[in-house]
Amino acid sequence: MMFFHLSPIMLFMMIMADIVFGEYPLPFPHPVVLIGRFIDMLENGLYPLCEQDSKRQFLAGAILVLIVCLLTFFLTLGIIQSAYMLSSFLGWLVVLFLGYTTLASTGLARAAAKVITSLEKGGVEGARQSLSMIVGRDTAALDREEILKAVIETVAENTSDAVIAPLFYLLLGGVPLAMTYKAVNTMDSMIGYRNDRYKNFGTIAARLDDLANFVPARLSGVLILLAGWLLGYDPGRGWRVMKKYHHVHHSPNSGYPEAAMAGILGIELGGPGSYFGQMVDKGSIGEALSPIDEHHVKVAVKVLYISTLLMTGMGLWIVW
Repeated sequence: MMFFHLSPIMLFMMIMADIVFGEYPLPFPHPVVLIGRFIDMLENGLYPLCEQDSKRQFLAGAILVLIVCLLTFFLTLGIIQSAYMLSSFLGWLVVLFLGYTTLASTGLARAAAKVITSLEKGGVEGARQSLSMIVGRDTAALDREEILKAVIETVAENTSDAVIAPLFYLLLGGVPLAMTYKAVNTMDSMIGYRNDRYKNFGTIAARLDDLANFVPARLSGVLILLAGWLLGYDPGRGWRVMKKYHHVHHSPNSGYPEAAMAGILGIELGGPGSYFGQMVDKGSIGEALSPIDEHHVKVAVKVLYISTLLMTGMGLWIVW
């Protein structure tokens, strides 16, 4: 059970490590990068076998998901067990390290800040380049307001995906389950698209990610509203906007944190955007009570951190 249950001090230290260190500090690849490489290897091996048959694509995608999830869970568990067999202190360090790598609040905050710095120092072109590192959309033609909107959307969505959801699964099943969640999220980001290549092959990956984020996304929306209230914004307006607009987003989950963020800030997110050269209209989320500026991005980052602390407090109360 010690492999699946986190002590209050362990959970607190994981959060503090993420907040203090932010970026991954070690020279060898991040665990999620290794998971991504494994997914890529499996895709390159499986997809050519089913390229001309949609049913086989679906089956091959399901096999990929099953292999990645099982291997991630049991390999993580095995590494932790092996470390504890060698030394209790080593096991403790391994759990702390692996748990820390599932979180990304400071990395997300610094990425958002980098876009703003690029915008202020290098103009729109520099900001487009910085933004391209953290979003999936095409950034080459974005204007200043579209760049700021994209940053806020990314902060809102990843408040759930990169912070609240990993914390949720750390509390539910320890590091093995949290790392498996990261694998599911990575599969969705790599093969969960609706284009010709992935619409069948990536179906299971996309649906499993939807299922995994069902509770965390809605929890994130509520935490964002609470964080906005603590910063002096109107949670009632945020709640109304989240309730009215969450379904506009093409994702059954991402609309909750994005709408909550749009509601407390009094801005409009979403709208048309270019992805892989094709225009996609995601629908408008929120009500434009004011034009979007750099201040909104800075507030969104504060909301990210406060939401993280609120979730941490709730987690400490649960595991105490």
